[in-house]
Amino acid sequence: MKLLEDLITNRPLHVIGEDATVLDAVNVMDRFNVGALPILRDNHVVGVVSERDVARRVVLKGLDPVKTKLSEIMTRDIVVGMLEDGFEKCVEKMRSAKVRHLPVIKEHRLIGFISMRDLFKHEIQVQAEELKHLNEYIHFTPPSG
Repeated sequence: MKLLEDLITNRPLHVIGEDATVLDAVNVMDRFNVGALPILRDNHVVGVVSERDVARRVVLKGLDPVKTKLSEIMTRDIVVGMLEDGFEKCVEKMRSAKVRHLPVIKEHRLIGFISMRDLFKHEIQVQAEELKHLNEYIHFTPPSG
């Protein structure tokens, strides 16, 4: 069973504060090509903002992204992954909560942020490696002796 630690090691973590504007968040998401950001207050995760949140809670409601603070539109009821969680547990947490992004916590500190896509991409890589090994096993020709 793979742990989250294997996935988040050496990955950059992009965050933003709750007093930032929606435009600030969109600029960070664009700069780092990410679809969501954890929102921090005093180094604790207090919410998440995603491209979907911006579309539904700002654009559709006609709010001004330059003036609207993230604290006004962020998702507050967040689900978190623990560093020792396995991939399957994280996928289940995300499915149950109907979310696509998961802050990863260790000792009450944010240490990573993953998406459902990250988990599925990793699973595909694991399965490809297993398939390669199975093919090598099936097509193995013992040395003649």
